[in-house]
Amino acid sequence: MLLAECWTDSGDFVKKRVDSHIPEFKIRTESELNRILEGVAREIERDAKMVVPLKKGTLQSSIKVNKVAPLKYKVTAGEFPNLPYALFQEKGGDSTRRVRNYTTPGTGKNYLGATGDRIMLKTLSRLKSQL
Repeated sequence: MLLAECWTDSGDFVKKRVDSHIPEFKIRTESELNRILEGVAREIERDAKMVVPLKKGTLQSSIKVNKVAPLKYKVTAGEFPNLPYALFQEKGGDSTRRVRNYTTPGTGKNYLGATGDRIMLKTLSRLKSQL
């Protein structure tokens, strides 16, 4: 509850009780933002799984969304011991070798980074259209 002090049109000084809904607004806003950000992360995960180089499916199944903090999500590919392979595929090679042919048509390097960039641009465009 807030107490507002003001002058009336008749020149009287009054104190009025004002109910504040700021705490509830903050909770609802944070909850909604969290839902939106998780949805964006899940969309990146889904789309990256469609364009990841695919032979056995290990790399594809390793793409996951992790909540790392309030309002912060991370989409990762590859877990130990497969992390070097995931990085190799994402970069299209390393300092000594280069991927020449991807076995699955329509896939290639930068499967996670490019997907994230594309989804974020689409999301920003959606947000701008709502403002």
